[in-house]
Amino acid sequence: MRVLVVGDPYMPVSAFGPALASLDRQVSVSTMQIDSMTGAPPRTASERRLAEYAGDPADVVRAVAGHEVLIVHGAPVSSEVLEAAPLRLVCCARGGPVNVDVAAATELGIPVVNTPGKNAEAVAELTIAFALLLIRGVPRASRHLLDGGGVPESVFEGREFFGREAPSMTMGLVGLGHVGWRAAGPEELETAVERLSAAGAGEAWVESSVGHGRAFRYRAPGGHLHEMFWEVERYSPPPGMESPFPNRPQRYIPRGVAARCIDHVTITAANPRGDAEWYRDILGHRFMEYTVIPDRPDFPVFCMTTVCERSHDLGIVWDPTPVPGRVNHFAYFVDSREELLRAADVFLNRDVAIEFGPGRHGMGEQDYLYVRDPSGMRVEINAGGYRNYEPDWEPVRFEPQQGSNVFYKNLAMPPSMFESFPAVGAPPEDDREAQDKTGLFV
Repeated sequence: MRVLVVGDPYMPVSAFGPALASLDRQVSVSTMQIDSMTGAPPRTASERRLAEYAGDPADVVRAVAGHEVLIVHGAPVSSEVLEAAPLRLVCCARGGPVNVDVAAATELGIPVVNTPGKNAEAVAELTIAFALLLIRGVPRASRHLLDGGGVPESVFEGREFFGREAPSMTMGLVGLGHVGWRAAGPEELETAVERLSAAGAGEAWVESSVGHGRAFRYRAPGGHLHEMFWEVERYSPPPGMESPFPNRPQRYIPRGVAARCIDHVTITAANPRGDAEWYRDILGHRFMEYTVIPDRPDFPVFCMTTVCERSHDLGIVWDPTPVPGRVNHFAYFVDSREELLRAADVFLNRDVAIEFGPGRHGMGEQDYLYVRDPSGMRVEINAGGYRNYEPDWEPVRFEPQQGSNVFYKNLAMPPSMFESFPAVGAPPEDDREAQDKTGLFV
C-alpha cells in the first residue's frame, strides 16, 4: 500500500514518522513538505469550499498520483486531489477536516478521518493562561505602555495595574470532560467497540485511568466525549472505615447531603431525538421518554435513555447554540424524598441558593432539587423514580402541559435552567426566544 504524507510548517513530515515507523514494511511511504502556511488562491469550486489550507492544491495533485492513502495536516484536499489517485483513505491530523472537501470524498466513496479533541488540552491551558493575564491586569498595563504611558519610578505608582492574587480565586473551565460507562462484560465491550468503529464514532483506546482499566474512547453525535470500559478497581476503605455491613464499601458517616451515588448526566444536542436514537441503535440504550415543543409536536426538546432499570441515566436536552459537547447538569441520588428535603435544608444553611425545587418531574417520576456548585456547574439531587425492566419498552411522549417537567403542573422552570456549560454568550432576546419555544420556562 502506497501512502503519501504531506507536511507543513506547523506539522512537518517528521511529526508523522514515529507512528508510520510502527507499520514497518507493510506500507510504502512517500513524503511532501509544504514550506509556507500561506495557501494559493483557490481556482476551482472545490478549492473554494475549503475553509483554509496551506500550499498549492496543484502541487498535491501532482504528488498524490499512484497513492492509496493520503495523510495531511493543513494541505488542501480538493476534489481534484481526490480524483488524481486511487485513494482508499484520507487522514487529516487536526480537530476538524476544514481543508478537505468531505462532500467530494463522500461522493467518491473515500473515507475521511480526523483527530477530534487533538488540541483540547492546549486550548484549556491557553484559556487558563489568558485568565491569569486578565486577573493580573497584564493587557491593561500593556495597552498603557503601547499608548505611550510611562513606567513609574515606584511600584506603588503602578498600583492600578496590580490586579488580583490568583491564589485567592477559584479557576477552571466549567464543562464536560467525558462520560464513563461500564460495559456489561468484556465481550459486550468488544461488541460496542465494533459498532462504534463501524459508525465512525471511535477515537482510540485509553490504556489507564482513575478507577478503571483500559477504556475505548468515542465521540457521540452531539460532540460529547465518552469512554467505555470493563475492568475496574475495587475500593478498599482506609483502616477504621470498614463497614460493619459486608455489602457496603465503607462505614456510613453522613456529612452534608450524603448522596449515595451518581444518578445521571444531562447533555445537550441540536437534535435530542436523533441523538437518543443513536445511543439506542449503536449502544443498546433504551429510549424511555421525551417531551415535545407545543407548536412542533415532531420536535422533542428533552429525551431520556437508560442502560439499567432507572428511568434514565442519560438526559439529552435541546441546545439552540452551534456549540457541541456541552453539559446541562449531573445528578446525585439519595434514598428518599425525606433525604432530598434534608438536602435542601443543608444547602440553605450553608447559604447555597436553590435554583429549582424541591419538586417532582413527571418524566421518570423523580423528586428533584437543583443547585450550583462553586464553579457554577448545575448539580441535581434526585430521589425516587420508577424502575423499568421491559426490554421492548416504547418511548413515552409528553407535552409540557401534561407535567413532563413539573409533575404537579403548578409552575415552570426559571430561565436560568436553560443555561448549559461551557457558557455561550448570546443576545438576551435570542435566549428568551429559544426558551419560549420549549414551553418549559417562566
